[in-house]
Amino acid sequence: MKRRPSKNSEWNERFAKRLPHIFIAVIAFGDISQEAYASHFSWALQAGARLQGRFRVSFGVFGRKEQYRARNGAVMQATREGADFLIMLDDDQTLHQCPDMIEKFWELGQPVAGGLYYHKGALYHPVVMKEFAGPNGKRKFRYLHPKEIGTEPMPVDALGGGCHFIDLKVFDKIKEPHWWPYPHEECFLPDEYFGLDVHFCMKMREHGIQPWLHPGIHLGHVANSRVVVDASTRPAQETIEQDPDYSIYWRNVYGEGIGNERVRNSAA
Repeated sequence: MKRRPSKNSEWNERFAKRLPHIFIAVIAFGDISQEAYASHFSWALQAGARLQGRFRVSFGVFGRKEQYRARNGAVMQATREGADFLIMLDDDQTLHQCPDMIEKFWELGQPVAGGLYYHKGALYHPVVMKEFAGPNGKRKFRYLHPKEIGTEPMPVDALGGGCHFIDLKVFDKIKEPHWWPYPHEECFLPDEYFGLDVHFCMKMREHGIQPWLHPGIHLGHVANSRVVVDASTRPAQETIEQDPDYSIYWRNVYGEGIGNERVRNSAA
């Protein structure tokens, strides 16, 4: 089967006569869970047969105590291997619901994109974020409400780091280190601390590269109780909204309860 064209015409031209090389990096903070290992192994077996002749795929596992070292190491290894694209997955993500992940990222054609997964406890937020102005105009981020996420790909302010698809050409535009946990004028805001995933997406947007969410790429999230949290096992939204922490979260974001109308306005 031929590779379907991407919405990115530059990619179609760049890979008209050769296969796109995609390097998949698993960021392992400890031992990979048996659920994730089985999911990755099964996915790789299927992908190897299905993608033959359309994409070249290679893998690496990066185990470091410091997350930023593992992510920077993944970029270095992908570059050494001559890869064109990098997919970074955390070691507690499962892929059983997204067998066509590579094809969907390719067809979307965005240089920075991510799939949809949820926190594995508490309020089970979708791990996708929106920027808003906090007190004194400070840049703040909140999680998207599920009602703000549709079924079609959409631009977002920040993607969770559990699943990033990156055209390696974007690193030609930003200085190293690409992930760094300390304030630095080329990396982060000097007086604020955000997670590495938020910082990365902030840098991308500041360099004119818009992150995109592909909600059709569903990933599972292995919880500490050995339960995989995904769209089918996540508690009903109505149940989550009965948790006292739910209203506390949205009051902290906006200074009051969110309400359906505020959700709609914040998505505009």
